[in-house]
Formats: sequence, C-alpha cells, structure tokens
Amino acid sequence: MFVMPSGLCNFSFVQKWIFEGLCQDAYTEFFIQEQPDLMTSREREYWSRGYYMIKEAVPGFLQGLDVAIFQCGKALNLLKLCNPQVKIAFKLWTSDL
Repeated sequence: MFVMPSGLCNFSFVQKWIFEGLCQDAYTEFFIQEQPDLMTSREREYWSRGYYMIKEAVPGFLQGLDVAIFQCGKALNLLKLCNPQVKIAFKLWTSDL
C-alpha cells in the first residue's frame, strides 16, 4: 500500500481548491470545508456560511496563507455559481498575463 506524504496531500487539496474551487474531502482532512445544503443557494448565506475554515487543521507551512487560500477558492466558487459555463480557472491557468 502506498502512503502519500502529508505535505503532498495538502498541496493536492490546495491546488484543487484554488484552481477548480473543489473541496473534495471525504475524511475532513483539509482545513476548508463546505456546507452541502448551501452549495446551490444564491442567497447571502452562501457567501457567509457556505464554506468555513477549521483553523486548528491549517498545516504549519500554510500559516499566514490560509485566509488568502480560503478566499481564493470561495470567490472562484461564487463566480462559477453565477455563470457555470465559464471555465474561469482554465482561463486563468492558460492566460498570457
């Protein structure tokens, strides 16, 4: 059985969150979690309570970046909710900026 080093696991979670807005964490290992019942809401509650951080779960090497990481994925998800057809992360990733 192959065991992935914990740092790589965290980078995988962060990468999916930042570039795809995905919070796929069946075992609650990532420091960002979602409220499933609010994921399709278009109310203010989506922004304020749809996602939350577990401060105690933030790895030491991400201390100080946790809020920026949280807000990045959260904003991406709001944009995806407003216009699901636009591939925002793909455009950012391939941009010549």
